[in-house]
Amino acid sequence: MAKQAKMVVDKAFSISKIDKRIYGSFIEHLGRAVYDGIYQPGHPLSNADGFRKDVIDLVKELDVPIVRYPGGNFVSNFYWEDSVGPVEERPHRLELAWRSLEKNEVGLHEFKKWADAANSEVMMAVNLGTRGITDACNLLEYCNHPGGTKYSDLRIKHGQKDPYGFKTWCLGNEMDGPWQIGHKTMDEYGRLAEETAKAMKLIDPSIEFVVCGSSNQEMPTFALWEDHVLSHTYDYVDYLSLHTYYGNRSDDSNDFLAKSDDMDEFIRTIIATCDYVKAKKRSKKKSRHYITDKVHSGNYPDPCNSNCHKQKYNPHSRAHKPERKRNHCRGKHMPAWPGMSFRIFWNHRWQFKYFIRPFPVDPAPHNRHNNKSVQRHTDGFI
Repeated sequence: MAKQAKMVVDKAFSISKIDKRIYGSFIEHLGRAVYDGIYQPGHPLSNADGFRKDVIDLVKELDVPIVRYPGGNFVSNFYWEDSVGPVEERPHRLELAWRSLEKNEVGLHEFKKWADAANSEVMMAVNLGTRGITDACNLLEYCNHPGGTKYSDLRIKHGQKDPYGFKTWCLGNEMDGPWQIGHKTMDEYGRLAEETAKAMKLIDPSIEFVVCGSSNQEMPTFALWEDHVLSHTYDYVDYLSLHTYYGNRSDDSNDFLAKSDDMDEFIRTIIATCDYVKAKKRSKKKSRHYITDKVHSGNYPDPCNSNCHKQKYNPHSRAHKPERKRNHCRGKHMPAWPGMSFRIFWNHRWQFKYFIRPFPVDPAPHNRHNNKSVQRHTDGFI
């Protein structure tokens, strides 16, 4: 006899309110996520700005409230000044994280247009890899200050009179990883994140910060990283990122779904570490907030079989997961990032939900690898 599961729902028993950002997602300048993904000028389904209307409609249908931009590993060599102003005047730059050429056709203004069209807010990430406090403050001034200063007036000159008012800001990305451009030790990053948050708050006290946690539980500094980073930043940041990847290479659905136990243990460990830091600092902060920076699930594409075989794989790929191959190619040689991605916001233990976001996929000629894990439609689950 098959086992049956039972759930009891009592509407009178409430833990806490659910933050709408629980259903958030992210976009990165990686593969076809942006170019030929959300942005494909000349395509029959693209709007006047070059954005795919079918993708916008899918995101609107999912009701995604917030999207992180511009990455991802991409952000650690991101020069935001290159991504604003007249498109024809923007420089082309070597993109070091994914070894591609970034033409800056889609930048800050364009992505804000896309987010508005998709009814989403923007979660902005700052470069704490190759840059630091000054550049983060300049970006914030450009985005959020009303006017009368160098960078706010530059925004107005670029045609955007009103400030964007971005409220959620990520302090770097995967800074514990040796693959990260500008990789830092836990104390180097903790000090930098602390001082960056303090300085940015002087420009806009209303913003919230996400500080980088470990890239996954297998990192040799896991939990110790959170301890040291929070010891520096606890009183200045609002969220700690939980970041990990789950795959289903064995094509075993039961085993894959059971990995939720691993996620539970991940969460318990982080909560215990946060409680320890709070006690150690004798902090009076009562609210606790966690956010998944990126929880990705799905299989990865095989290396392309085109003339790209003469080039090497990304040297910054994760050393602790050698079986995971990253395709450095862009455009038609690299399929859309397959699978799904989760983001979690919650402010009480064990109350969280997952959001799964699709990447746009054209069956041919772009998807040359016949990767069965790429899917056009996905669903959310609790």
